[in-house]
Amino acid sequence: MNEIEILINLPLDKEGFIRRECPSCKQEFKWLAKTDSKSELATHYFCPLCGKSAKPDSWWTPAQVEYEKGKAEAEMDRFLQNNLHKILPNSKNMSLQSSSKSVPDITEPDDMVIRESPCHKNEPFKIPENSTKGSLYCYICGNQFSI
Repeated sequence: MNEIEILINLPLDKEGFIRRECPSCKQEFKWLAKTDSKSELATHYFCPLCGKSAKPDSWWTPAQVEYEKGKAEAEMDRFLQNNLHKILPNSKNMSLQSSSKSVPDITEPDDMVIRESPCHKNEPFKIPENSTKGSLYCYICGNQFSI
């Protein structure tokens, strides 16, 4: 079976951070987007606010999931419409009705404040300005530190 790869770009803030949502505490924060294809992906990350860990594909916000789903559906509709005659050779007089809705773009506001963990200074993250509790967690290794 052939595979179709769909590249969907999510917006970053002006400093290159992407919004994340902790699957445990549901709080949002941001981490620096990895643009280097040579970067090694971690097997899990930690929430800087609650310290719980989860796999890398667990941190999407609901808005990001809906945006990605809508973009993928629209791209699949386009692909099927453009290739219907190849998929079904006897379909010259057939057409497909698109089931996907228009997908509004999402934006990434320049909110939150930058923090660095002492153990991974090269991996900054952003937390909401109202997060004033006394400790945070490194999102790379989970080490707790005071702010």
